[in-house]
Formats: sequence, C-alpha cells, structure tokens
Amino acid sequence: MGKTMSRLLLVWLYLSFSGVVSPVLAQSQQPESSLTEHDKQTINAFALRRLKQLNQLLNTLVDDPLSESEVDALIQASCSGQSRLFDTAETVLEDDIDPAHTSIDKTEDLQVNEYLTNLILYYTKRRSQINQSTIVFSDMKSTPVQQAGDSIFIRVFFKSYFKGEYKPNALSYLPHARVVEMRAEKQSDNWAVYITRLGFVQSGEGMDVLDTSRPEEPDKPITSTHPSVSKPERSLARPTVHPPAVQVKPDSPPAKVVTSSMPTELPNSKKVKSSHSLPDSLKKPKP
Repeated sequence: MGKTMSRLLLVWLYLSFSGVVSPVLAQSQQPESSLTEHDKQTINAFALRRLKQLNQLLNTLVDDPLSESEVDALIQASCSGQSRLFDTAETVLEDDIDPAHTSIDKTEDLQVNEYLTNLILYYTKRRSQINQSTIVFSDMKSTPVQQAGDSIFIRVFFKSYFKGEYKPNALSYLPHARVVEMRAEKQSDNWAVYITRLGFVQSGEGMDVLDTSRPEEPDKPITSTHPSVSKPERSLARPTVHPPAVQVKPDSPPAKVVTSSMPTELPNSKKVKSSHSLPDSLKKPKP
C-alpha cells in the first residue's frame, strides 16, 4: 500500500510539474516578435531623418562662430539623452575630414568628440560660400530593416561632399560614398534609432560607384592691356582628365577588415589616437 501511494504521488508530481513548466518552456522557445510592416516603415523614416540631422549638425558646427561652451553643449547633446544622434560617445566614425582619407583603407577611426572637434578645427568654407551650407549629404538609400535576436538595425548609404577646404593646406575635397549604421529600439509606443557607425563604403557593399572627379574651378577672367582685336571666340576651358580615386595594384596589401557594429553588439569602447593635436582653447579644463 505504501509503495502504491508513493508511485501515485510521483505520477501526480510529474504531471503537475509538466503542466506548469511546459507552457513556460514553450513560451521561451518562441521566436522573437516579428516586426510589422508599419514598424519597418517607421524605422526606415527615422533612420533617414537621423542622417539628415547629422548633416545639419555638421553644418551648424562650421557655419557660425561658436563659443567653446556652445561647441561642448552640441557635442554632448549629440551622444547623450534620448534625442541623441550617436548611440554612445565611443561610436566609431571613420575620418573623412583629412582629404587624404579617401577610403576604408585610408582613414583612421575617431570617436564622436574628436571627429566633431577636428571638423571645427580643420574644415572651413571659402569666401564665396559664407551664406551656403557646404557639407552636403545626398543620394540617401536605406537597406531593409533587419532583425537578429533582440537587435534591430538598418544601414543608409549616401553621398557625402565637403565643398569647403582643408585649413592646413587649402586642399579641396572629393565626394565619397559613405554608410551609416544604426540600431533601433522600441520606446513605449514609438521607435528610436541611434548611429552606431559612420564610415566609408566597401567595394560592392551596396552603393553605385560615385563620380569622384574633382569639381572644376571657374576660369578667371583675363584682362588684356592691348587694343581689342576681333578674333573668333574660343573656349579657354580645357578638358581635365583625373586618375581614378583608387588604383589597385596586383601586389597591394590586403584590404582593411571592418568590424561592423551590427547586428548584435555595439562598438567596443577604445581610446583613439588622432594625428591632430587640439589647441588648448578647445580642451575641457580638468576639474
């Protein structure tokens, strides 16, 4: 009798445990909630808006003279708070402020503060561009929204063109194909997207090859001191042939390996060394 009761008790415990645990296990094994078409459209719209806000920030930093406190406030707001542009202050931005940095193999990784500060220090408008926005993002093309586990991300390819010049040597810039990677997260009933990487586009990554020929400067008028002589008009402009932006040699070293911030992890924090030294006026005083 005792053995029978023990067996019945074990059967009852087994059935009870199975009845409680099985639904929990089944629930935990269900795939993550899928995104609706409305979610994808919202994330896509917010990603394009974020890129336009980044474009506005860069122009704001170079359009008007700003005090050190105003610069610090703009940079701080760009990487902190819910309305920030960058995911963290350690977000990696591949430098394109130095005109020598023209591709993924010819650049250096900067963090937010250093990139934006270098922009203020080393980029300037020409005299004829005082009332113009000279940093132009165009041809924006987003990829479909992707999901991996709990991570939701999107990429936007675009053409970046700095129309001003590099202060140290007055060099002008070429247009470049760039890509911005963003992660999306649900906040209450709405979505937010944050930039996790800004860099150059790798060959075949998803954007058409850009025309990287340097824009022609207008011909200067020629003033003659001799009496005018009627001659057939001819064009002073000469066709300019530029070499390709990147020449590939058979024995060239292996291309730079890029570690994307997507899909599941943000870029690791790291100390960044810059080739530029910042003046004391833009360094924050130590407390």
